[in-house]
Amino acid sequence: MPPRVRFVDDTDNQVFRYSPNSPTSTSSTLSSSPGPVTPPSPLTVTLPSTSASTATKSVLSFHADLRLNPRLACRFDLSVDPRTLPFFRTGEHFASIQDEDATIPPTRCLEVWCRWLPSVIDITPSTGQYVTVQDVVYGLYDALRTKISDSQYQLCTDPKKFPGIRPEVDNAFKARCDKLMERNVGEAEKERRKGRRLVDMLRGQNVFYGLSIDPGTGFVKFSVRKT
Repeated sequence: MPPRVRFVDDTDNQVFRYSPNSPTSTSSTLSSSPGPVTPPSPLTVTLPSTSASTATKSVLSFHADLRLNPRLACRFDLSVDPRTLPFFRTGEHFASIQDEDATIPPTRCLEVWCRWLPSVIDITPSTGQYVTVQDVVYGLYDALRTKISDSQYQLCTDPKKFPGIRPEVDNAFKARCDKLMERNVGEAEKERRKGRRLVDMLRGQNVFYGLSIDPGTGFVKFSVRKT
């Protein structure tokens, strides 16, 4: 199943579903998602401890190549499709671990969030019974490709509630398009017209640094940095 992105909303928490086979698609289908999620502060999304599923709360640790670690092997830019990167596409190391369980013990659903995002990402197995290393790597990228609607953008970057965030998100969006323009001008213009995506909410801190467990909520956190 494709990953799900649950956006924070002042009136209703919603799930945006999309096909993992076309992560650049801007079309989504709305459906209700159970459980309230409180609005984000300028730096963090506060989640009630009851929000994490039993499956996610059962996770004790992570695969060594996904665990929060300054020497993490699977460090990559979340704004770039990992399927196009040599380490993931043709690398022997990733080929040897991609089908291994992402968590200890194995889980059928992994709810992950990042303090920079106004959303929770649900990752489920693409094949087999349990979430794998590959599911996490590809699932995070695909989920972060979700388009942010104008209303979500206005809500999550409201200058009165979250001063300073909007220009950072706008700068991240511009920088992402400018980077793409260095390789393909036409694709960069298409991406610019499609508008902001969830990855832009990371505000340029796009490098994946690993997974850890938030003791207060039971959710799995993914950490990011600029480099």
